[in-house]
Amino acid sequence: MNRFFRIGPDYFNEAAYKEFDYVMDSAARHGTRVIIHFSDNWEYYGGAKVYAQWAGHENKNMLWTDPKANEYYRQTIKKFITRKNTVNGKLYRDDPAIFAWDLMNEPRNENDPTGEVLNKWIEETADYIKSLDPNHMVTTGSEGYYLGEDGTHYSGSDFIGGHKPKSIDFCTYHIYPTYEHNSYAFSTVKWLLDRWISDAHNKVGKPVVMEEYGIASNNPAYPKAKWINDMTGYFFEKGGNGVNYWFFIDPSYTYGDGFEVNPTETEYMNVFIKHANRINKNGY
Repeated sequence: MNRFFRIGPDYFNEAAYKEFDYVMDSAARHGTRVIIHFSDNWEYYGGAKVYAQWAGHENKNMLWTDPKANEYYRQTIKKFITRKNTVNGKLYRDDPAIFAWDLMNEPRNENDPTGEVLNKWIEETADYIKSLDPNHMVTTGSEGYYLGEDGTHYSGSDFIGGHKPKSIDFCTYHIYPTYEHNSYAFSTVKWLLDRWISDAHNKVGKPVVMEEYGIASNNPAYPKAKWINDMTGYFFEKGGNGVNYWFFIDPSYTYGDGFEVNPTETEYMNVFIKHANRINKNGY
């Protein structure tokens, strides 16, 4: 599979886009809706740093303020939104298989711990997306960090301020209780979920999606099926609006990070089916 949609500032890899066309057509045929993010804060496949480098900067945080870096980023956005699927002929901006556009996976601006710079970029970029595509929702891809009492956070990300712009349609956060630097008790998880759900609904006035959550395998302190069940159930009981588990894989896929679930693992799949049926109410 072609890994890179863009190779350098002047070359869009059409082979990669055609493969993604197939993915989107398959999603439509199977009743699946997709959240598409345009890039990543992290460097696994290039990420924010590449756009800054194309504009002559080594610091990836220049993306948030440099006009040239933003021009390159908006080119990527426009390329996706205005594309016509080569498999089914649908324009992406008209495709109901797209649930929402994600500005970026886990955007951070460590250069500005107040969050003001990143919030401004979120607002302006979301407005740009809406100018090209008024048909789909837009969200931030944010991890859910809060500013402290001093008005700062090391990530430069602000859960409240970052989700307030009019062109942002719902709030997101990411949570991994089993990470070594977390090792959360379930009471801590409940406290966090309560806060995100309440603040999204009452302070921001928008729905909230637990956009990433995962439980590591083979950790006796965290029975995976039970934790997936309890986290998912608690989130919806408290009024949460949607979840995306990280992550589901094909049984033949061999590159996992310990959080993965494949369809042959019925212990886990039955949990997701149970909660999907609860939400659907009428079952399959």
